[in-house]
Amino acid sequence: MITLSNWLFLSDYEELREAVLKDAFLNLLIDNGRGVWGSDFESCEFILLKNQTPTSRGLFRRLFKREREVQSNDELIRNFFNPQQYPVYSRTTTDFKSISGSPIAFWLGDESFRVFRNSQPLSELADLKVGLQTGDNDNFLRYWFEVAFDDISFDGPGPKRWYPYCKGGEFRKWYGNAFLSLTGRMMVRIRNFRDRMANSALVLKICRTTSARVLSGLT
Repeated sequence: MITLSNWLFLSDYEELREAVLKDAFLNLLIDNGRGVWGSDFESCEFILLKNQTPTSRGLFRRLFKREREVQSNDELIRNFFNPQQYPVYSRTTTDFKSISGSPIAFWLGDESFRVFRNSQPLSELADLKVGLQTGDNDNFLRYWFEVAFDDISFDGPGPKRWYPYCKGGEFRKWYGNAFLSLTGRMMVRIRNFRDRMANSALVLKICRTTSARVLSGLT
């Protein structure tokens, strides 16, 4: 069977993966990446068997190196016959079940699967949250040198206009990406911005976990 490959990983298909791993056996799967169906769609082909044992091992291939890489069918055929560059992986159903959500992450090493099987999940050790998202960084964020130092509150939102905001970004050797400031009335402005964008998908990306803002944590 050949299908889109999004069911292998996305959380929306977790129940499907669990049903497949419970009632069938992935005997063979090849992840083509993009190219078979054009540049916009990723595809995979696979064979499911009804019978399996806990030690049954399926064979898996990944015929691309970079995410979103688009290849022609001729290139995919060449990759298929080049096992040195595109190796064959052997995995059991138990390997995939050891990871939360059961993604078909067949390229992980044996040590990675061992860690997932034997280690305590991070969710049992910490309260995991999505960080603050503005939805429009150009509008709501400023660099340190753009604002007056006396107008920055280092104790979180208050009477001053700005306070520090840690932002993801490129690698920093000596310190993290705590290089932006945020307006003290940012949440009010973002909520107003969200209301104006109510008919846009952008509304799904902003105002998450507001109860956790300005609290200490790890990223």
